[in-house]
Amino acid sequence: MIARALFLLAWITWSCVELKPLQSQKLLVVLLDGVRWDYVDKFDMKSLKRIHTLGARAGYMKSDYPTLSFPNYYTIMTGLHTESHGITGNFMYDDVKHEAFLNGINKDSFKAHWWDGGEPLWVTAVLQKKSSYMFYWPGCEVTIRGVTPTYCRNFTYEQTLEDFQDALDESLQLLTTGTTDLAVVYYLPTDSIAHQYGVESSQLAQTLRDADGAMGDVIDYIIRYKQFQINLLVVSDHGMTPVDTSRTIDLTPVLTSEPNLYTIIVEAGAVTNIFSPTPAAVDKVYTLLKTFSPHMKVYKKSDIPSRFFYKHGKHVSPLTCVADLGWTIIHPFSGFPTKKNSTFVASHGYDNNQADMRGIFYAVGPSFKPQSTVDYINAVDPYNIMCSILGLRPAPNNGSSLKINRLLKKSKP
Repeated sequence: MIARALFLLAWITWSCVELKPLQSQKLLVVLLDGVRWDYVDKFDMKSLKRIHTLGARAGYMKSDYPTLSFPNYYTIMTGLHTESHGITGNFMYDDVKHEAFLNGINKDSFKAHWWDGGEPLWVTAVLQKKSSYMFYWPGCEVTIRGVTPTYCRNFTYEQTLEDFQDALDESLQLLTTGTTDLAVVYYLPTDSIAHQYGVESSQLAQTLRDADGAMGDVIDYIIRYKQFQINLLVVSDHGMTPVDTSRTIDLTPVLTSEPNLYTIIVEAGAVTNIFSPTPAAVDKVYTLLKTFSPHMKVYKKSDIPSRFFYKHGKHVSPLTCVADLGWTIIHPFSGFPTKKNSTFVASHGYDNNQADMRGIFYAVGPSFKPQSTVDYINAVDPYNIMCSILGLRPAPNNGSSLKINRLLKKSKP
């Protein structure tokens, strides 16, 4: 890391002589998966604390429901709620096309029809003659509304700290030279380590320290070469809460009690979606499950709380089961979740009003007021501020600028 940093500084010192300072502002977005709003203080993440001293933060960012990764990746990048952009889960089923979306890794997941409900930032940028470089961002390899980003380094579950550091270094080079206007970097281990070892673990503490250290290098760069007008946003998609096998809701006995109660069941854990073959079967399953567990609520599609901004999504199932915080739903197609043959000890996906499901928002650069704070923002809100920094006309979205404008040096309508 030190050798790479020295090389980068030497490289940029040379380039400063050759390049005129860029007039337009640039944007680097970093998503640290699963970083809960209180981790910054809990684990003394010094670089993120420093971002607030130099720039702006929200007390927390309220994730969209369900508080799962793919729905919130797309909410952050489109400014749309899940019911509007259509990515309503990590796993989805299209009961018209009879295709499945499986955590963005099966072949059918890369078909445009899953994604065309929203216009993500990288598409907005390309359509308005700006460039966009995406590093490990899930979905950047998909052609959305006929557009792909300028560059996409595909998502991988095997991402390492070195991959993350290299992506950050490359992003800063690209932004400084004017090769790109927008660079976006995604980092998975802050989520996967928490799932495997827990929110109090030494393994998570080290993973967060490593990510925070990489952020420190970026901050130093932005300050040293401020003439290049680079802004940094650090966000997360959701929080995390402890789970264990003693708090399990097993739907298998009910759903297998007689034939033809379901055709397919999608998702497990905090939320489960049940597709049944007929309206009569939907009613039967609802009756069987509505009082099955005091730690689970069951909704017909029309009865899902409107505050979730979820029920009108085109892939939402006829029945949705919602677990209480820390409880895990399993069913005939699933067991208690595991990773690398280890039982999960933390998870997410729960009601987005729960404090443990909150994420982070930190920002620094020429667009932001030093030490500015708002109590919270919603996951739909960053899209507009990102468009503002890049000088883009936002696509239609559900975001608000009311809170965000308090963080800007010059408020924009």
